[in-house]
Amino acid sequence: MKRNSTYWLCSLLLVMSTSLSGQEKKITQNETQIETLLCHKWKLMYGEAKGKRRPISSSGMNMSMQFNNDHVFVSEVTVSEKKLNYKGKWSFDYQTMILTTDENNGESPGMGKLKIVKITDSELVFESDMYGKTGMIFKRLK
Repeated sequence: MKRNSTYWLCSLLLVMSTSLSGQEKKITQNETQIETLLCHKWKLMYGEAKGKRRPISSSGMNMSMQFNNDHVFVSEVTVSEKKLNYKGKWSFDYQTMILTTDENNGESPGMGKLKIVKITDSELVFESDMYGKTGMIFKRLK
């Protein structure tokens, strides 16, 4: 499971490549507001690289993440009709705006460290430095 998680994450980030554009807006919510907004189910809609948004659906992959109030997250990734489910813990550092995920009690890093660039009632934007700056744009599911 650990190897699959890392493989799919690497594939996703390679599809997106480098540079998140136009998202560096100052977040004005306080820590409690951000965590309240975060604790929902989110679906990955776009990857952003080199200033261009690319629909994730065009890569043949679907991904959703759910963040719960008890700091547990659940992630579901579907690639080529193969569904992978992951569960782990999440933490958030308000000073750096970094969301850290940890799967399988530390045996797998999950998505690792993601910087929250934007969060609203309907959209969540992460930036990752795993393979240069890449962006992931999520839509909140009801």
